[in-house]
Amino acid sequence: YYDQFAADCNELGLTATGRTLINLMMDMGFIIDVDHMSRLMLDDVLAMAEVRRYPLVSGHSILNGSEGGHEFSLTDGQMTRIRDLGGMVTAITPKGECSTSAGFAYHYRNAVAGMQKQAGDRFAAVGFSTDMN
Repeated sequence: YYDQFAADCNELGLTATGRTLINLMMDMGFIIDVDHMSRLMLDDVLAMAEVRRYPLVSGHSILNGSEGGHEFSLTDGQMTRIRDLGGMVTAITPKGECSTSAGFAYHYRNAVAGMQKQAGDRFAAVGFSTDMN
C-alpha cells in the first residue's frame, strides 16, 4: 500500500492530540478537508469518520497516479471511502507547464467514475478546484 511512496513523511499517522482535534471538529460540524494529510493520517481520519458517519472533503484532489502520484494522492480505496461517507472530491485544474486541459478532462472523468454510487449516476460528488491562492 505504501511501498510506492517511500517518502511518506508521517510514519505515525494521527496523534492522540490530532484525534481529539478531529473529534472536536466533527462535534462542531466543521467541513474537514483531508488534503495535505499523509496517507496514514488520512486512513486514521477516514476510520474515525466511518464510525461517526461523518462526510469528508478532498478540496483539491490529486488522484492516485495523476501527477506521477505522491504522498498526498488519494488512492482509489480512499476515494471510495469518501464517497461512501457522502463526501466529495474535486478535480484540480491544470497548472504549470506539464498540465493540459486534456489531462484535466481525463482526471475529472476518472473522479466522476470513482464517485458514482452506481453506474450512470448523474450527480457524482465531484467539484471543480483551482488550488490557487
